[in-house]
Amino acid sequence: MRLLLFWFLPALAFAQPDSDTLRLPKLTPVGIAKRQFQAEFDITYVTLANGLQVALRPVTGNSTNPADSNVYIKLERLHRPTAYSGRDVTTLRIASYLVRMSGVANLDPGQLETYLKNRRIYVSPTGNRFSTGFDLQTGKSQLEAAFQVLHAFVTQPSADTSAYRAALRKLIAGYRRPATIRPAREPSLEEIVSDTLRQVLNCPGDQLTVDDLADISPVRAQALFREAFGNANQIRCTITGNFELESVIGLLQQYPGNWPSTAKKTRLQLRDDCSFPVSRLQKVYYLPKATSAVVSEVHLTTYKTVAPGETKLIEVFARIFRKRLSERLKQDGLSGQVLVAKESGGLINGVSQRNRRVGLLVQVTCQPDQVDAVNAVVNAELKRLLQEPITDAEVEPFKARAAQNEAYARRSGYVWNLLLWSSIYAGDWPIQSNAGAKAATAENLQNTARRFATTKDVISVTFLPESRR
Repeated sequence: MRLLLFWFLPALAFAQPDSDTLRLPKLTPVGIAKRQFQAEFDITYVTLANGLQVALRPVTGNSTNPADSNVYIKLERLHRPTAYSGRDVTTLRIASYLVRMSGVANLDPGQLETYLKNRRIYVSPTGNRFSTGFDLQTGKSQLEAAFQVLHAFVTQPSADTSAYRAALRKLIAGYRRPATIRPAREPSLEEIVSDTLRQVLNCPGDQLTVDDLADISPVRAQALFREAFGNANQIRCTITGNFELESVIGLLQQYPGNWPSTAKKTRLQLRDDCSFPVSRLQKVYYLPKATSAVVSEVHLTTYKTVAPGETKLIEVFARIFRKRLSERLKQDGLSGQVLVAKESGGLINGVSQRNRRVGLLVQVTCQPDQVDAVNAVVNAELKRLLQEPITDAEVEPFKARAAQNEAYARRSGYVWNLLLWSSIYAGDWPIQSNAGAKAATAENLQNTARRFATTKDVISVTFLPESRR
């Protein structure tokens, strides 16, 4: 008997408990449909046989921690909000959260947390009006385990509806709790202006409410998640950090390469004509507690008229125009806080990339009695763009800044993760983040400026104190 016990002890000592084992079916690596390398940014783009697109950027260390060994993986299933009902859009936003908190494959929620903690894998669900997915961070040594977890989330999400209901109750409780801890804060003037502009530009806010969550069906969330991730050719993945490129590509072929896919691009048919509700709109809002005025103009053009690579020039032009406008206001004795920024139509109302609009937001905060004078200066500076070309001297500082930004990004896996993620939404796939700005000429920028100075589609919204009504 002692001999038998001694014989079984090694097996008992090294056997892992079921709660620390993620059971997956045997998988066969798939092929690569397309592979490209962008030398300027050292990015490799891979399209797997099932259509899933991946951007990979190895980075060793970063500016604050040269020994950083983290790897950042972002997985996003893109969709257009116009393809879903309002309730389904809200449901999709939290679907990945419910899946993340409900266990996966053979692991219940508690076992999954232990499994991830033991391997130092950090998984955060993501969701907005345009996508649902996961952010994952781990060390180089745990990459295969990380891909196994992602594979389980996509192909074997929990079927336990009671776990989904529990996760939803926990989420709702978290939304309710802050209101009992601190009193509600009065929104600032900037927040009121931003929210109002979103409504005018057909851009609903991203903040969910308890009522939104209470109206969600966990069963529907489960079904929408399965549908969304049942088509790999609509999934985008970015991987940055300290990893071996060929090793990770092998893991992609082994795990994401086996995700289901169809040739049909589901849920992407638009019912939107890609236009704003009203062009050339002029409106005044009176705010009860405001003491300042805000002059806002959005100058719209379409991407159909924008040359390839010019989208980055709009950002440079916006900075130059802000500098010109600030100097002119100061010369005319007008106090004002000036904001000029590019607003992508693709983000404003979720329209198709082919027809999406881009807006140049010009916003000046000033004294109420200065509104007419500020409007006159804005119009004068727009006309000046047609008469006085942008000079090379105005362009150079921004080209230098673009080069500095690129130099910093090359040393940071986390920053590259953000850049690649942004490229998914901007439609610049592959990414062209700083290429346009670095190569910008005064002539290029003058052509960009002309589009906004001559557009007939201008939305003008002025905010005044209630006392000025």
